[in-house]
Amino acid sequence: MATIQEMCNTAKANDSSWLIDSGCTNHITTDLSLFRDLDKSYLSRVRIGNGDYVKVEGKGAIEVETLSGTKTLKNILYVPKINQNLVSVGQLIESGYSIIFNDGVCDIKDKNGVLLISAKMMNRSFNVDCREVCLSANTYENNESVLWHKRLGHFNYATLKRMADLKMTHGLPDIQEQKSICEACQLGKQTRVVFPDNAYRALSKLQHVHTDVCGPMHNESLNGSKYFLLFVDDYSRYCWVYFLKSKSDVFAEFVKFKAIVELETGNRLKILRSNNGGEYTSRQFEAYLAKEGIKHQLTVPYTPQQNGVSERRNRTLMEMTRCLLYEKKMPLKFWAKAVNTASYLLNRMTTRVLGDKTPYEIWQFQQEGELEMIYCTSKEQLADMFTKPLAKDRFEDLKEMIGMCSFGTKEEC
Repeated sequence: MATIQEMCNTAKANDSSWLIDSGCTNHITTDLSLFRDLDKSYLSRVRIGNGDYVKVEGKGAIEVETLSGTKTLKNILYVPKINQNLVSVGQLIESGYSIIFNDGVCDIKDKNGVLLISAKMMNRSFNVDCREVCLSANTYENNESVLWHKRLGHFNYATLKRMADLKMTHGLPDIQEQKSICEACQLGKQTRVVFPDNAYRALSKLQHVHTDVCGPMHNESLNGSKYFLLFVDDYSRYCWVYFLKSKSDVFAEFVKFKAIVELETGNRLKILRSNNGGEYTSRQFEAYLAKEGIKHQLTVPYTPQQNGVSERRNRTLMEMTRCLLYEKKMPLKFWAKAVNTASYLLNRMTTRVLGDKTPYEIWQFQQEGELEMIYCTSKEQLADMFTKPLAKDRFEDLKEMIGMCSFGTKEEC
């Protein structure tokens, strides 16, 4: 019977190859250059298959490229006298990973079920070549469907495919649904029980408008905002966002919103639905609604289901925002820019209640033009943007970092 020692001694030295080993109690590597950090004061020894002991000359952490991004493995032992890197099955399980052996394939997944590494059996063993994993990861990233999924705020593949098939957006390529799980979507789209459907639908623009306030955010935006105010037209599902420094600004922003949309459409706002928050039930707000002849529908306290349209849109906006920020590792102070981008994108995405049209198409009576993507040319360009003051005319360059489309806005973010 071949022992681990014999396998390591007879194996051809390959610093990028890792052997998945259920008999190994610790991750072991022989390549010093792999360590991100190494504690050389840690000295110990490990026993190998033939009973001999070899010295451990340090312990540290390394970064491993996986199918869903770079992961850090900690407590890796540095053993120079073994010429084969070893992955401990037991240590992976202790760290929250799962290992599944099936049909000659070993799949390693994280605690969320996201596939990280898949190794095929060769010579009755499972070897992971980091160079092949890196190549597979790059192939996955370059998949056009995946790229457009990320560019469009991590919108679901089924709707994107439908929009591409019906040619509802110029420049959108053929989209194929992906079996792999998007890590950003898993982290950004955790949900509770689905709200029940509401059969009521408005028959014209501004007949019924839903509104809600989201916040406060843990981080202020670049302009110092901590909330955003959302309006959704029930007929077209077109949405608007206004960024607020405090809830007391809701009334002023509502007056501004009402004037803009009524002038734009020629219709009068008839019904406003909101929750029972103090920003909506103040004497000033109620008096203004009564003066303008606007019916105010209030939900029962602690029953967000009755304001389902705006609550659902809030959820979708925040899901897209979290995905955009997480995907590009952006600082949280850019949350308002990401919300503004998500709002822009959602107005150009079809929904189940609208059939084959988008909110923008219904609101403006025309299709949107081609979505343009902004690209940065080098890492130096990105670094330069963070080391110098961010002028307004430089924000166009920064938009690509969170997948933004090239559009203008006068909202203060």
